[in-house]
Amino acid sequence: MDEGAIPFEAIERFAARAGIVEAEEFDRFERLIRAMDDEYRARRRPKGKGEAGNTVSMKDGGGVLALLQRIAGKAEG
Repeated sequence: MDEGAIPFEAIERFAARAGIVEAEEFDRFERLIRAMDDEYRARRRPKGKGEAGNTVSMKDGGGVLALLQRIAGKAEG
């Protein structure tokens, strides 16, 4: 079962609680949240037989850095 995306209203409420009120700042925040949510949901999808898992150990500094850079690239995109 595929999970749905985080609703816009939830992102908007969280941003307001965090003091993010400027339109440009909110747009960047939303892109970042969407990129992280997309990555999370992609990792939660069942993998096909023989398909390698798309995971990284938190002890793998290089792997974590690469993952964060990929997420940042999606958020900027």
